[in-house]
Amino acid sequence: MYKFNFKNQKWSFMMITIIISSFYIGNAQTQVFVNSLSEFRSAVQNSNQQIVLQAGDYYLEDLPSELRVITCSGSNNIIDMKGARINTLVGSIRESYFHVSGNNNIVKNGAIEDYYASGLTEVTDYSAYNNDPALAYGLRGAAVMRISGNYNQIIDFELIIRGSYPYGYGSIYGIGSDKTFFHSKRCGLVINGLEGGGNGNTLDRITMYQNAFGHGIFIQNGADNNLIKNCYVEGRMRPSADLYNDTNTYDYPYRSNYQIAAPGTPFAMPFESPIPIPTDVMYPLSEDGIRSYGGTGAVTVENCTVKHMRGGIRTYLASSATVTNCTSIGNGLTNYNVNNGGKVIKSKGDFSFAPIMDVPLNRSGQDIELTIMPSPDAIGPHNIANIDGNNHNIVFHRTEGPIDNKENRAIVISGNNSTIVNETEYAIVLESGTSGNTITSCGPVTDNGSNSVTHTSNCFNYNYDIGLIQAEGYNDMSGVQAETCADIGGGLNIGYIHTGDWMEYEVVVPYSGNYTINYRVASKNGGGSVQFKENGTTKATTNIASTGNWQNWTTLSTSVSLSAGTQTIQLYAASGGWNINWFEIVSDDNCASSSTIQAENFNSMSGIVDEGANIGHIHNGDWTMYSNVDLTCASNISVRASSRNNSGNIEVRLGSTTGTLIGTVAISTTGNWNTWETSSTSLSSVTGTHDVYLVFTGGTSYLFNIDWFEFSNNSNAKAASTKTSIEPQSSLENNIMISPNPINNLLTVHHLNSNYKELMVFNFNGSMVIHEKINGKEKKEINTSRLSQGLYFLKLIGVESSKTLKFIKN
Repeated sequence: MYKFNFKNQKWSFMMITIIISSFYIGNAQTQVFVNSLSEFRSAVQNSNQQIVLQAGDYYLEDLPSELRVITCSGSNNIIDMKGARINTLVGSIRESYFHVSGNNNIVKNGAIEDYYASGLTEVTDYSAYNNDPALAYGLRGAAVMRISGNYNQIIDFELIIRGSYPYGYGSIYGIGSDKTFFHSKRCGLVINGLEGGGNGNTLDRITMYQNAFGHGIFIQNGADNNLIKNCYVEGRMRPSADLYNDTNTYDYPYRSNYQIAAPGTPFAMPFESPIPIPTDVMYPLSEDGIRSYGGTGAVTVENCTVKHMRGGIRTYLASSATVTNCTSIGNGLTNYNVNNGGKVIKSKGDFSFAPIMDVPLNRSGQDIELTIMPSPDAIGPHNIANIDGNNHNIVFHRTEGPIDNKENRAIVISGNNSTIVNETEYAIVLESGTSGNTITSCGPVTDNGSNSVTHTSNCFNYNYDIGLIQAEGYNDMSGVQAETCADIGGGLNIGYIHTGDWMEYEVVVPYSGNYTINYRVASKNGGGSVQFKENGTTKATTNIASTGNWQNWTTLSTSVSLSAGTQTIQLYAASGGWNINWFEIVSDDNCASSSTIQAENFNSMSGIVDEGANIGHIHNGDWTMYSNVDLTCASNISVRASSRNNSGNIEVRLGSTTGTLIGTVAISTTGNWNTWETSSTSLSSVTGTHDVYLVFTGGTSYLFNIDWFEFSNNSNAKAASTKTSIEPQSSLENNIMISPNPINNLLTVHHLNSNYKELMVFNFNGSMVIHEKINGKEKKEINTSRLSQGLYFLKLIGVESSKTLKFIKN
């Protein structure tokens, strides 16, 4: 977070001169205080100093136009800019204006911010922006900050980058020399080895908001052994359909006839095999977050986060690279790709707008460990991951809770001789011609080549409801056939079932306990019976009566007790004469789940800062409030937090900041703001729905950041939190409506009629989580307290028709 300062707020005491002390600090370091950019510019050209640019707002355009490049050519300096911000008017300079060319310098605690003369802070009208030369003004491909020296450290620095031409189209019209139209980039920070340096530099705790077309942090030819750690780079995204609103004759979409070059063809107009601008993707408006170019040596990236850039962390052109404990989310081309032999260790990402990883240029021999984060709003035609090249070792984990894959995306492998361990339920597809790959997977595997595939139960499956299983998805069977299904949802069902026929399914049962089995069945004549078997042991027998036709469907239920682990479930026809569309396995333990709340989803607060993916800037006495939290099953709270060097406590109170205290969570230092740990404590006995207050206590400085917190009655029960946003759906045909939407616990379905006999609620993975009879009621109330947060589909099943509605559980 930052506060924009206009030029008329600048310091009025520009005549204060440099004060050089008469003593030395340490080994020959002179202490220098400066109060103007002209003095600062002169001071940083000398060596062996402690230079302090005193706090305040400074304006680059106050310098003569020929002197607007601040070159830190001195060496062995400590340059402290705490509280100082260099504001740069877009259009006042065409080149990098903060250049560290000396060696062994520490530059810390500063900020650089580009600003527009109009006071504009965020571009929303891209057409008007690109037609205004005072706004759309880049740096001829240069970065705001450039490092060409050796062994320098840039620490605790903020960069807010604005100004490029064009802005709003990302890379869809080309990059570099391969472009359709002219462009002028503005990047954030570059380490450049072209001048003989660029070696051994460290970027630590750089926060960058990249609001221009260009890279965030990148490394160029000749630079070697550079470390990037604890950095945060964030860009912006634009829905591709929005480009059709750029209708002026000077707008790029208009000039290109709302077309772009087909993949693999030149950008120069007229396009070869042009394709229409898609309407179902998100375009990143900047380039890559952290990027190495060809000719760069070793690079290490640690504890960094990249969000909403074109590419996340891309080191695939470096000679060697190690990426550790990083997060790359919501980027538009890829989240990770690394070099030959590159390593990605204990990092995570999503697949919301692009694959979590890809392997360009057939890079090989990579060691990758990635955790797949929730991606419930994923859009666009992309896979979960694209694995090209050979001889990789890759492990995929995922975060706790239901999987998010309504589009049935897959991890796609096109290379050979790799070892892939998939500890998720996401599918793997091995393309034609692949061979020598060794796949161990919790999810389904389609092998179109010649590979070794092993299924495993070592899965990150935290769903206590096993969910809906399509009957035709068996692992083995005897005697049955699949046929076209006329039930809701269409697809296939299993028919031609005779006495003694059976189907087998491999099912991961998350815990031992009681479950309800729901069968979706039909029978034209006298029906029959189905036995539910676990590892050969009959658990229940259910009789199936006639439904009047082979495609007249009904749902039957029975109860069973199941054991934890991977079980072979068999549906055995004790007597035949029935069809089955699907069956589901639902936990009878209403308190087996948990409720995870993203910390930034507060209803009110005092003192904290919403940092997008977490809350921060927390001081003693600050608080957040979360409305209508169901604590009926809560006996424990877990908090995911980070703290660089402090500790503190989180008081969990009901109703107000001084309300009933039900628990206190102790938060210890984690060593860094980007290093997260989970702390837990038990809660006093409580039931019902409450406004929950988190009250933060501790010392006098920043205490900690919070990512999420979770109420549970079982420390092993986790549920994913989603941040889905859709317009409330208030009405459909026949005036059926649901309210409220989003909901907390109680959902009401209005204006039903006698046509509707039952309802089902499915999560976004297609698993049924609620099934109830309606029996012609006009209004039906549904208790959703046991559901996790997220997007759900309510299906109303009638004699003559069926309806589907969407709702969000908060």
